[in-house]
Amino acid sequence: MSDFGVSRRTVVKSAAWAVPVISLAVAAPAAAASGAGSIAFSPATYLNPSGLGYTALTGTVTATAGGVLPAQLAVVYSAGFSGPETTEVDPSTGNFTITNVTSPDAVATGTITATASGYGTGTATLSVTNPEPRSGSISFNPTQYHGTRNGNRVDFPVLTGTVSVTGGPLPDTVILSFSAPDPGRVDLKRDAGLTVPIDPITGAFSVDGVYNSIVGGDNPFGFIYAGVQNPGTISYGQATGELDG
Repeated sequence: MSDFGVSRRTVVKSAAWAVPVISLAVAAPAAAASGAGSIAFSPATYLNPSGLGYTALTGTVTATAGGVLPAQLAVVYSAGFSGPETTEVDPSTGNFTITNVTSPDAVATGTITATASGYGTGTATLSVTNPEPRSGSISFNPTQYHGTRNGNRVDFPVLTGTVSVTGGPLPDTVILSFSAPDPGRVDLKRDAGLTVPIDPITGAFSVDGVYNSIVGGDNPFGFIYAGVQNPGTISYGQATGELDG
């Protein structure tokens, strides 16, 4: 990412978007029998009309007489759909819930399958019928940080922020850049590099090891900029944090 010019003490704030949980379903179980038992989604048909937010899928594992329920199921999704690769099975009831299933931003029907060794495969479908445009955001929280002198440099505390998206999986990586050096006042650096990971569940990210390599300057301050690497078709904007010291 290239540096962006920002006037002194100006901070760009990105709006946080709430992610709705969507679970519209048509009741009808789907299961396949096998030697150890069966896996059934109930209901077996789900709708996420807009394609935004998340869908939760539910079902039950039934063991044959004397059989033992599996601890978890492996989950596989059609192209364009995504979610957790495994889900836990309640050892007393056999019930399971697959949360945070995302859908594509196009009209589509996908298949979600759940399997366990010796059990028949459970299958559900998830459909998008009227897709809506997606949006994302990225922000630092807080937006201003004060450094502490440490020998011949000024160290900043860990910078924190959040990435959100109205539908689909979260991106993987935040890419960073700094405002241009100001001779005698500020030259911001991070020896660990200019990318940090995004938590795939919460969207949180953190940036440690940022410092000003110049000390003793008159009223030193600069800016750190954060954007999403490989954002695809979604615009996340840019987050700006002010670094004083």
